[in-house]
Amino acid sequence: MIDRAGRWVAAEHVRAARSAELAARHEELATMGPAALREFHRHAAVTNRQIEKRHIVSAGMQATHLARLRAQARRIIEASAPDELSIPSRYGLVDVREDRAPPAQPDMRDPVTGLPDRQLFAQHLAMAVEAETSTLPDGRSGRRLAMFLIGLDNFTEVNDRFGGEVGERLLVTLAGRLCERVPGRFVARMGSHEFVVLVEDVTSSEMVTTLADVILAAIREPARVNGHDVAVSASIGVVESATAHADPTGIMHAAIASRAWARNDGGGRWAVFDRDRDDKETARGALAIALPAAIERGELRLDYQPVVSLDDGVVVGAEALVRWHHPTLGRLGPDEFVGIAEESDTILLLGRAVLAQACAEAARWLRITPSPPYVSVNVASRQLQDGEFVSDVSAVLEQTRLPPSQLRLEITEGAIVRSDGRSVGALNGLVAMGVAVVIDDFGTGYSNLSYLRRLPVHTIKIDRSFVADLYPPDGDSDATNEEILAAVISLAHVLGVSVIAEGVESVAQAQWLQAMGCDSAQGWHFGRPVDPAKIEETIAAAGEA
Repeated sequence: MIDRAGRWVAAEHVRAARSAELAARHEELATMGPAALREFHRHAAVTNRQIEKRHIVSAGMQATHLARLRAQARRIIEASAPDELSIPSRYGLVDVREDRAPPAQPDMRDPVTGLPDRQLFAQHLAMAVEAETSTLPDGRSGRRLAMFLIGLDNFTEVNDRFGGEVGERLLVTLAGRLCERVPGRFVARMGSHEFVVLVEDVTSSEMVTTLADVILAAIREPARVNGHDVAVSASIGVVESATAHADPTGIMHAAIASRAWARNDGGGRWAVFDRDRDDKETARGALAIALPAAIERGELRLDYQPVVSLDDGVVVGAEALVRWHHPTLGRLGPDEFVGIAEESDTILLLGRAVLAQACAEAARWLRITPSPPYVSVNVASRQLQDGEFVSDVSAVLEQTRLPPSQLRLEITEGAIVRSDGRSVGALNGLVAMGVAVVIDDFGTGYSNLSYLRRLPVHTIKIDRSFVADLYPPDGDSDATNEEILAAVISLAHVLGVSVIAEGVESVAQAQWLQAMGCDSAQGWHFGRPVDPAKIEETIAAAGEA
């Protein structure tokens, strides 16, 4: 039995063969008859060759376009002398007036605004791309086209507040403005709150951005509708054919992508398509899709960076840092995929996997030395808000037999300051269990020590950006920065909170932090992240010393 995909492929082959047959016939007829009729056959032959080779339009668009060509031919026939209309060919004597009339076509106009609809726009875009790419043998020409895909940001709110009639009248107003402000362009309505403008005579990128501003202003301008003052904004995706794949599908993809960028940046703006950005986001999307299965397959593994006491140099802890050993991309650091996981519930799956692996490996340290270091694991704010997080931590500790006192959970400063009731409850539950809470990257968020009195925080970790300004290798130490660090360390101790400095890379930095009373530190000066076997060697060596 042939499946749906197989039937589609077969239909495509049939359509390509039919297009080749039609192209051959038109190519022959293009050498006969009046000049206007020859030009018609030449254009029809080019269209059919495009369809045969690239399949750039759907079957419905093909039928519509060829019907328009046939209508054009009939107009030519009506204006021609009768003796010019009998054309000899290998198909016999053909009177082109006997060609069947084109089938009736649906009205491809939007019933509300009167603009061309999505189907007519797709047809027009395909013809515009064909005209652009068929000028020169290399497929390029001096002409460029630009597309502006417009999405109204808050149109649903207008309908909800004023009713559907006001919404429709607003659409009519906006359609009129677009036609007025960008005259001579192809303007269409693509959907319930979407318009599109196609410009086929682009001369420069500056022209494109100027038109984008004009379109945005036309949408933003308030309208008086049925006695109501109504205003909407828009997110506009802008694409030039020179910067996107020069085919209708590629141009549409580019416009949709750039409109999403405009909307994600807050709306009420336009964004120009950028190939590099699109490639990166496509790769990012591929990683997001692949990540859950990679976690299940065990492709994510941990390295550990030692945390050292500044009093005696003893390794007191180790931070677990996740790496993705991707089968084709190689070793990926957390900056390349953790943020992706945080955009969805994948962060919960990732967090559980990292926690389980870190606790299992830290449990082995108990057998290496009588004074094993703690393990520190990073936690996303989304995990704190999950109602199962505290019970998950408890289950992992019980399963791995790691004492709660040997686990520290690191939470970013911004996440803990914005903690809601559920997050604060999770923090209290963790501390009641015996797990310590660490504020990571302290100084990059609110830098407000007052919340340390209200929340069960054990340690703050000073961000590496502050430490980097201490005795940098290429300049003098920043005196103001030194005063700030000294004050933070002192105030933290007053509040009963210990301090870790991260990013320590030199002896001078370590000595200054020690003199200021900083409790511990981590950084390349003390050790780079290493795999589980090597951190165990470090722990064993420290235990024997």
